[in-house]
Formats: sequence, structure tokens, C-alpha cells
Amino acid sequence: MAGRHRQFEEADVLEKAMQVFWKKGYEATSTEDLLAAMELNKGSLYNTFNSKKELFVRVVDFFGDFVLQYIDKVIRSHENPIGGIKYLFKNICKDTQEDRDRGCFLGNAVSELSNIDADLEQRAVARLRLMEDLFAKHLEQARIDGLIKADSDIQLIALHLVNLWNGLYVTLKMYDLKELQKMIDMNLKVLD
Repeated sequence: MAGRHRQFEEADVLEKAMQVFWKKGYEATSTEDLLAAMELNKGSLYNTFNSKKELFVRVVDFFGDFVLQYIDKVIRSHENPIGGIKYLFKNICKDTQEDRDRGCFLGNAVSELSNIDADLEQRAVARLRLMEDLFAKHLEQARIDGLIKADSDIQLIALHLVNLWNGLYVTLKMYDLKELQKMIDMNLKVLD
């Protein structure tokens, strides 16, 4: 029982840290910002996570696991994988304004960390590659089910979907939802 209680508390703490990193970015987030948001003292923070960098790694993993589970759940909740993937992307535009303004946590991390910390950048990249693998798995099932062409390059389509995912979180800040919906529809024609 004690282990489960700690995991629940850790998830709560990681969620709070994630919100700070998401809003401010890795570099601009101070230890004091994290302590205030996580409601921990410095000793607890360092005893549990050792450093800001290790905390960020755990947050990337925490968020990455959440997103992968969400994507998988949405796709599986539909009659077929193609319908699920289309639903997933068409509903990104329905995120709250705050979500649209923040962008994709993993995409933001890759962009920010590319010239700052190669290890952290690669951690975020690895999570995006897992997203690509998840899309590829569902696309392969769609090919087996005859929903997409037998000669489709599954890995390339999966990469396109990850690129679309990240790109949408940038363009959500630039265009109105009606324009974006047309662009999403155009990009999803690769699934027809």
C-alpha cells in the first residue's frame, strides 16, 4: 500500500512540474518555480529527483506515457484505425485556447533543447519516435484490414502524422480553426 500511495503522490508532483516546464520552458524554469508548484521543500525535491534535469526527464517520460496512452485509446475507440487517426487530428483544433497557446510539450522540448542539452533533447525525441511507432502499428493494422493501399509506406505515413501533430501545435497559434480544419483534411488525405 505504501508504494501505491507514493506513486500517486509522485504522479501529482510530476503533473505540477510538467505544468511549470510547459509554461516557462526548461531553461526559464527555476528551482524555486518548481518547489512552489510542486509544494515540496528543496530536500524532498533533491532526495526524490536529484536534480532539475532528472526531474525534467521524469516529466518527459510521464507526459510521453500519457500522450501515447491517449492516442492509442482514441484510435482503438473507433471502428477502424483510420477513422480513429482522423478523429484524433480533427479534434486537436477543439483543444482549449490555453492548450493551443502552449503547443505540444514534447515538440516544445525538442525545439528548446536542441542547442542546450543534447541528452534532454534526445529524451523528448525518443518519445516522439514512440508516437511514430504507435501510429505505424495502427497503420499496419489498417493495411491488413484493407483500409489503405497494400504498397503504402507505413513508416513514412507515421512520420508524416508525427510531423502533422507537431506542426498543428504551431499553426494553431497562427490561424483560425476553420482554416486549420481544411489544412488537416488535406494532410489526412494520405490515409485515403
